Amino acid sequence: MPARRKVYQVEFTTSAGVRLEFGSDGWRVLNIRQLGERDRVQALELLDQVQALAEAALVEPFDRNPLLTRAEHVSTSLGLRITHRRSKEVKDPS
Repeated sequence: MPARRKVYQVEFTTSAGVRLEFGSDGWRVLNIRQLGERDRVQALELLDQVQALAEAALVEPFDRNPLLTRAEHVSTSLGLRITHRRSKEVKDPS
């Protein structure tokens, strides 16, 4: 069986320097303690927005990596930059 790489976590950066992470446990802001109060509120609003966009992303039923598909949809929709893609090797069941 050939092995393939599966993305399990994606990290984003906004133009304002806010770092977001999307993984199997959902979305979170990575540097929330480094932000001021106004930036913190904006980051949490952005978090709500990306969660809604990720749920609305069209994912094919047999997509091999739905997390990456959702992450790329959010990235292109909001103009976020993907900075890291963490992946692991899994055996292909076919």
